[in-house]
Amino acid sequence: MEILQDLLTRLPARHRQALEWYRVHAGTEQSWPAGVSDAEGTILLATRAKGIYKPNWSDYALSARQVLKSRYPEKGPYFREDGTWIYGYFQENNEPEARDSMFTNRALMRCWKDSVPVGVMRQTSPKPLVRYEVLGLALVAGWDDGYFFFEGFGPAGLARPPGIATEVELLSREQEKLVPSIADFDALNAIDARERKCSKLLTSCHTKGWPQT
Repeated sequence: MEILQDLLTRLPARHRQALEWYRVHAGTEQSWPAGVSDAEGTILLATRAKGIYKPNWSDYALSARQVLKSRYPEKGPYFREDGTWIYGYFQENNEPEARDSMFTNRALMRCWKDSVPVGVMRQTSPKPLVRYEVLGLALVAGWDDGYFFFEGFGPAGLARPPGIATEVELLSREQEKLVPSIADFDALNAIDARERKCSKLLTSCHTKGWPQT
């Protein structure tokens, strides 16, 4: 299991303080986060301009936000019995091959590469009373076909190791929603297909120097 506290201690104080808001408020509904204060001023936790927020003081993405009626799709989230969760978040830009043209996507890729947690929230109600479900903190477990796959931390501050298993589980759960019963879903064929696709992804990651877990 991945231990949240161990990952946070490697980060600068300002980064830790911002992520702490997402840890404390995980599992709650909130209005727009006002930010938190430190010696340098107010630390923003998200931006209305973009779904992925990369602060100018960091090379990493701080948070990912999904809105109602977004032009970008999502998968999940799905929660496990131990409180951990998985979620598929689509990159900025509709074309997967254009991923690295956006600085926000590159910032999330750095989070994947260096195992830096990200705050995640989803809009649950529209204006005038906008509310967000705070999923909490997650690791970027991988990327495929435009989607970033998040492996979320549970209440105990533990998360399952990021990797291809996250994507396979998420896509399997998505498929279950589309068939009358699990018996109609050939999970082995789906996993084989994902493994073939991931083989190509790993080759791409190796070329770009991204993590291959």
